[in-house]
Amino acid sequence: MFVLEKGDVMETDQSVVTASIRKLNVNSKNFRFNDRFDNDNIKVSTKIEERLERIEKLLARHDQLLKSSALSQQQEGPSPTPPSTSNLSSREVQRNIELWNPSFSSSSPDGGLFFPDGISYNESLPSISALPAFTIPAKHDTMAVRVLALPQIKALVGEYPLDYFYNIEARRPISWNTVGSELIELPILDNAECDILLTKYLSKVYVHHPIIERSEILSLYSDIVQNGFDWSVNSGLILLILALGAVSSELQDTRLKGRQLAGPEYFKPAYRIIWDASASDLSANTTVAQGLVLAGLYMAYIARPLNSWKFIHAASTSVQLSLARSSTFSMHTSADQRDSAPPSFSEICARREVEVRIFWSCFLIECDRLAEFELPRSGIESIVDDMPLPTISDPADSSLVYFLAEISIRRLLNRVHNSLYIGNGHIKSLTSLLKICEELNRQLELWYDSIPEPVRPDLSTTSLDTGDNDRESVLRIRYYATRHIIFRPFVLRVINCSEEDYGIHRTRVFENCCKCLESIRNYIYCTGYLLRKPTPYTWTLSQSLFGAILVITAAAVDGGVLKEYVPDVRELQDIVLKNIRPWTEDGNSITNVVRILEHIQWRQG
Repeated sequence: MFVLEKGDVMETDQSVVTASIRKLNVNSKNFRFNDRFDNDNIKVSTKIEERLERIEKLLARHDQLLKSSALSQQQEGPSPTPPSTSNLSSREVQRNIELWNPSFSSSSPDGGLFFPDGISYNESLPSISALPAFTIPAKHDTMAVRVLALPQIKALVGEYPLDYFYNIEARRPISWNTVGSELIELPILDNAECDILLTKYLSKVYVHHPIIERSEILSLYSDIVQNGFDWSVNSGLILLILALGAVSSELQDTRLKGRQLAGPEYFKPAYRIIWDASASDLSANTTVAQGLVLAGLYMAYIARPLNSWKFIHAASTSVQLSLARSSTFSMHTSADQRDSAPPSFSEICARREVEVRIFWSCFLIECDRLAEFELPRSGIESIVDDMPLPTISDPADSSLVYFLAEISIRRLLNRVHNSLYIGNGHIKSLTSLLKICEELNRQLELWYDSIPEPVRPDLSTTSLDTGDNDRESVLRIRYYATRHIIFRPFVLRVINCSEEDYGIHRTRVFENCCKCLESIRNYIYCTGYLLRKPTPYTWTLSQSLFGAILVITAAAVDGGVLKEYVPDVRELQDIVLKNIRPWTEDGNSITNVVRILEHIQWRQG
């Protein structure tokens, strides 16, 4: 008999989750920059200044609300030991999220906020509905391949085209595309092996992307145990779960140099089932979309970024179709649908929850790809502001709290891309740059402080390369990645401009340079923990590490004014190489990253 061990489930305090998740989501939503800088003649933008003033007012408003909330909780008489969140219903947790992030609720006819129980709440926060959603801009300058174009790096390695890494990944052969006359057989069910793989999936994969409820997974798996595998979509879903269990538990030293796929007996038939279903399904089947996300995750685990993007792009368009159909269901029903019993309220809510979780997983993964490649958008970013957050169905399960936190930091990171790295439109006014970066950094600190303390990542230097929790490591890495990118423009300005360009702001500029270099250093240290094991972040971390170490390398060139701030550049380069070398394979872009870094070290002597 298969028994699920909930080893990754954590109990947290009711007051902590109530207050902290409120802040977690309001921070993600309400602070924005929306000024697209003129690439030809960028000056101090009055629009930016006005936006900063509005942000200041919003922050002050939120501080007041948070203090009022804390005071009201004290007046209610908190106990010395706060109760577990297991005493807090999922409806109560979700209501707290929506009340503090008003736009995530659907609107009631009177303009207030409408919840399923029919209660309407008037929105008291300033409206930001007129502001467009923030996306990762096309041709942004954050990606690693653009850092290769810095004069200090070009002098060491020469010039590379902007599609260099794309072309490498696009040319990689595939071994799972089962077409033509090739016979694909369904695996024979081995209960003992499948139980182990399912356990691995739940402990190693589900925690990153909880797109299917545990109870639903166990129900589907129970059907497979009773009836065996078949060519149905549900069977394909379980096959993908087992394949992910296999790839997520694969030892690093067993997959080097072109090793075959992990769990091929599960992935190959699952690929045929899900991809064929995706091509033929026009009914917005959420199970098909779930399968596409799982297939995209599998590609991420084996460091295939473009293949991962293709699955996620398909899943994204599928879930957008499902959401569109759901929103118009009552107005556009077929004769057959009118003759049959309409879905119950609980069924409608359950379907919407599935759609929401698929949506946010697609958003996270697609944004990671768009951060490093110029790829067609699926359109999912444009409707982010209209989407609710996942419901915390089990308040004691910390995986959803981590999921919410990662969604929030991803949106903030997109805002950084959009504020600082639009095409060649670097902000020429140093005064504006200082203000914008200061505000973005304040939002980052607000995000960090808003994470419930039991799941908040430790930022102390002793914890950077250790840990027992992958999700905590991911949030720590996201924090340093965001902080480094916020302050990177100051490093680029200093190494490429004369001191006259920052004159009276010299002290603040160099302080911000140090913040960037320190964040890169910490980022490099804390990625080692995740890169010692298979995760869906392997390629993303390898590529972003490459961009980060190139910034350090450019700052450390002989004669540069920042050289004294990075005396450990060689040590940091060695750490990056040590972390990413195990993931090299013939023909993959990580191999080429390693070669470029090795060439840089050879040139530097």
